[in-house]
Amino acid sequence: MVKTCKNDDLKACGIETDTNKILSFHKAKRTMPKKWIDLAWGVSANGAIDTNAKSYGFISPDGFAVNLFYNKNCQAETEGLGGYPMAPKVCVFAIYDMNGLRKPNQVGKDIGFVSVFFPTERSIAVAPEVYKTEVKNALFEEAQEICGNLGGATLPNIYELTSLYLSGYLHDMVSNGNNWSSTTGVYANGDECARTIHFNWSYSECVRVKSGGRAVSCVKR
Repeated sequence: MVKTCKNDDLKACGIETDTNKILSFHKAKRTMPKKWIDLAWGVSANGAIDTNAKSYGFISPDGFAVNLFYNKNCQAETEGLGGYPMAPKVCVFAIYDMNGLRKPNQVGKDIGFVSVFFPTERSIAVAPEVYKTEVKNALFEEAQEICGNLGGATLPNIYELTSLYLSGYLHDMVSNGNNWSSTTGVYANGDECARTIHFNWSYSECVRVKSGGRAVSCVKR
């Protein structure tokens, strides 16, 4: 790290914190989140996250301004096909800006996101680049086709989808219920399922792929 900054002085690390000075994925005016609770809907419902925990800033060696959120209570991976919230499994969530205070300060242009999961040796880091949000409501097979037909895009896996949930305020995601991921499983009776996340509070379950339509968003890797 070249420099670190406290939450009340994030601007000194090139993080734009003035009101409505950030542009969302769809160019709506937004304000940079400074606490976990500012990131997405229902973060407080997850229990394991201290929603009032403040972020801190730093400048990386490559000059990126980084607004970092740390979850000291992050949870290990859960085995099986049961349901559980995904957000508490995120140990670190970071919003980075390649240009610092310089414009455009827009998600998908100079602003991106990184999520790091699990407090174990099996840590996973993802940095999905959103291609299109809220494409439509569709069956699982249709969701895969929709993203594939966009050229270079794909349905996000469960970790990428969790990252979209946590960046939902800046990505203009809608708290519209379940969203498909590409992460699949098979129940004991042979029924195929795919992990979804409920965007009201990050609850994930493995939903049978033929059980009905869910929301679809697409990412690039």
